[in-house]
Amino acid sequence: MFSQNNFIGNKYFLLLMGMAVLFTFGMDAPFFYINWFAGVILIFCFFIKIYKGDINVKVNILPFTLLTFWVLFPLLFTFFATDIGLHLKYIIISVFYITVSYSLIKLLLNNKDNLLFFLLNVNVIWISISIITLVLFFLGIVTYDNGYFSGIFYNRNQFAVLTASLSGVLLYFLKEYDFKQRVVAIALVFFSLVLILISSSLKGLIIILLLIALYGFIRADRKQKISLVILAIITLVTIMVIDNPISERLNRFILVFSDPNQLKATESAYNRVWLIKESWGIVKENPFMGVGVNNSILMLFPPYLYFFDNTPDIGTYSHNNYLEMLLNGGFITLIIYYLPIVYVLVQSIKKLGINSRLNIVVALLFLKLIIDFAQVSYFDFGVIFFTVFGFLIYFFSNYQDGNLNRNT
Repeated sequence: MFSQNNFIGNKYFLLLMGMAVLFTFGMDAPFFYINWFAGVILIFCFFIKIYKGDINVKVNILPFTLLTFWVLFPLLFTFFATDIGLHLKYIIISVFYITVSYSLIKLLLNNKDNLLFFLLNVNVIWISISIITLVLFFLGIVTYDNGYFSGIFYNRNQFAVLTASLSGVLLYFLKEYDFKQRVVAIALVFFSLVLILISSSLKGLIIILLLIALYGFIRADRKQKISLVILAIITLVTIMVIDNPISERLNRFILVFSDPNQLKATESAYNRVWLIKESWGIVKENPFMGVGVNNSILMLFPPYLYFFDNTPDIGTYSHNNYLEMLLNGGFITLIIYYLPIVYVLVQSIKKLGINSRLNIVVALLFLKLIIDFAQVSYFDFGVIFFTVFGFLIYFFSNYQDGNLNRNT
């Protein structure tokens, strides 16, 4: 009944489940329930494969443990958390998202054709949905609270980060496709870039440009690398000089270092600086245990919140994953969380000349370390998914005759 050929290993089933979890995370009901229901199904399918002997438990213990081990330390100090319920809730969410991501990616990696089918078609469907939504946005049928195009999400950064990550990963598998599929893939990357620019998401723009730049840089020789660096500088200068929403946001963030007094209390740059200072102050008071997972929202009340409510009950998180991990469980939690990522990244860099498939590992994990300065990602399904993707490509990158070794 549950054979790889007719159900769990069916490429259309995996595509459907992948869309259900990737396109709905962070959304309210009923999409919230779709996300978790699809996640539970994927975990169930993963365990069915283990039960049937198609997935070797022993070789999966190490990568899964490295991805989830960080939660153990905050769990030890659960009763010291400011809000125990909130603390446990976000530990459960994080572990669930890691497990769902692990299950889906492992099922995809069991068959190379399924993986390539998934990467191309999930991008085609995502870009198609986004273009339709964009047309409706221009017609005034679809609106957003902040006024910025955000696809099917309510937050432009969530939309842009997922768009950039999906198309960026596809780029690294370009050589695996035939000519027509490559043309489609390149077109998808182009449309992704356009959609991100329209959304005015600085975070999304940085991600897609970094993925494209790293794709060229890793594959290039010395002279080509110099040319790429020059091209990157020219591109950045062009973006800064031309009048556009992205350059405006960049200029405001530059004021953080050059003339912070010009920033307004309602601006993102001002509030991020405020959050960094306040978060660090809390960390210094709780360096070893933190204050509890996601309990930062009970302690950080940036100035802009008081424009909406004189006495807000809920604040916000630090908007920096490094600080957030310190707040979650202190310095040990920070180290436990990032050490496996840094280790796999360093080992992948060392082996680039031996295994070209590690290019995507280097790109995704390097990107993870960069974007974590600008967002809290430990419970962001999109970031978790692509981090797990990088890990599993590192540990299981030995394709043979279109499939991975059966001992996976």
